[in-house]
Amino acid sequence: MKKFLILTILILTTQNGLNAQFKKENISPSIREKYEQMMKENIQIREKLREVIETHKRIKEIEKETINNDPELKKINDQLNFLKMEMEKKIQEKLKDNQEYQELKRKIEEIHEKIKKEMEERREKMKKEMEERKEKLEKNIKERIEKMKGGEKI
Repeated sequence: MKKFLILTILILTTQNGLNAQFKKENISPSIREKYEQMMKENIQIREKLREVIETHKRIKEIEKETINNDPELKKINDQLNFLKMEMEKKIQEKLKDNQEYQELKRKIEEIHEKIKKEMEERREKMKKEMEERKEKLEKNIKERIEKMKGGEKI
């Protein structure tokens, strides 16, 4: 699953980089055609990746349903979960003084916080833009209504 996500990110990053490069007006037609072909291929790859991800999700759902409906599997799953929690506790205990490990954990936390902040800022920006569009549309509608009341054609 991680490989597919990494591949998707790589494709999107490459695509964005190419988009920025090919926005120039003086690009030869052959390069533009190659670029457009690459874009089509990227779209096809993304669709295949999306299908693979959705298929993996469905497989996991079926497995989960099977585990929940079978008492023996449910018991084994519960035991595995308990053991995973125990192992995680022991790992954390052993690595609490490991500077590299702790620094990497802090780094991950900082990245998560940064992403969270950026997403919130983006959400707020989009919300503001939507409000501005709404106000502009309402103003435009009011102006048209006033023109119609005045007998003018729109």
